[in-house]
Amino acid sequence: MKHSIAIIMLIVLNNSIALFAQNKPYRVGTTAANFLEMGIGSAGNAMGDAYVSVVNDISSIYWNPAGLAYMTQNELLFMHQPWIAGIDVNFAGAGFILRNIGSFALAITNMDYGRTEVTTMAMQDGTGETYDANEYAFTLSYGRKIVQWFSFGANIKYVTSNIWHMSASAAAMD
Repeated sequence: MKHSIAIIMLIVLNNSIALFAQNKPYRVGTTAANFLEMGIGSAGNAMGDAYVSVVNDISSIYWNPAGLAYMTQNELLFMHQPWIAGIDVNFAGAGFILRNIGSFALAITNMDYGRTEVTTMAMQDGTGETYDANEYAFTLSYGRKIVQWFSFGANIKYVTSNIWHMSASAAAMD
């Protein structure tokens, strides 16, 4: 009987915590650098982003930097991915193998949103001005094989976002 009461109390406590988790402010448009979620390389995109555990080429910079350890030769990757509304994603990366040290890679990712007309409430057809928006990520990656079936990797990124007269930047690590 005591165990049944304890289990019921745990279930009630767990469900009440979940109710409080739902009570958060509605924050539309408060995230930044969403362009970092755009997949890199045709193989990973073709697999529906299910590429993290099998990647073994230069696209590991995006998917899983530990995969750099399984490259068999130095590699370059250039990608231009056009999207709707004149939005383009560009990527350039280079990976180098240093025997007994690991694999290093450098990459730049860019999302160009194109030019857009400036409108205001008073001039809804446009003011005659235009603005552009760009986002960049500069990445330094490292991957090393510990044993044949296990490796580790890390990325250090500098991310910057520019829209018209505003800009923001941050450093990140994964």
